Amino acid sequence: MIRPFFLCACLFLTHARAAEELDLLAKAKDQGIELTEEERLMIKSRAPTKETYIIGGIIGTYPGFGLGHAIQGRWRDRGWIYTLGETAGVLVAGAGLINCFGDTAENDDCDRSAIKVGMGTYIGFKLVEIYDVWVGGARHRERYDRLRGRIEKTSSWSPLLKSQGGGLAFAWRW
Repeated sequence: MIRPFFLCACLFLTHARAAEELDLLAKAKDQGIELTEEERLMIKSRAPTKETYIIGGIIGTYPGFGLGHAIQGRWRDRGWIYTLGETAGVLVAGAGLINCFGDTAENDDCDRSAIKVGMGTYIGFKLVEIYDVWVGGARHRERYDRLRGRIEKTSSWSPLLKSQGGGLAFAWRW
């Protein structure tokens, strides 16, 4: 019962976000705004919502491997670095551990340096990933909001309320 609901919710949110992406790209084209390739990718990857920011931060903290960045829509930007780096660290440490199996006290050819290098690599990438998934997600959101504001510059009339009476003012939103 929960799985079909979850699937429907994911499809609805994906469709709604894809429509927002097309809308922003169409508005930019209509207004003659030239977007760089980086700006196009930013629109396509979308900014993380509050929910995806928090869930991506938690998943990026544990288990990691770039999954938090993928949830936040930033895997192409930086998440792949952590996927490759953490995987490489685990593989190197695992290769060192495999050499240690079957060793006895008389036969000590266990390569502990590979384990140390692998774990050091994993921990190093992990710490940087934790920082980036929490701080970088917020920065990505700010850049996305600035870009969206540049595209959606609009002018509108809005009522101006004063203590002496009402009026009409021209408001410019940017």
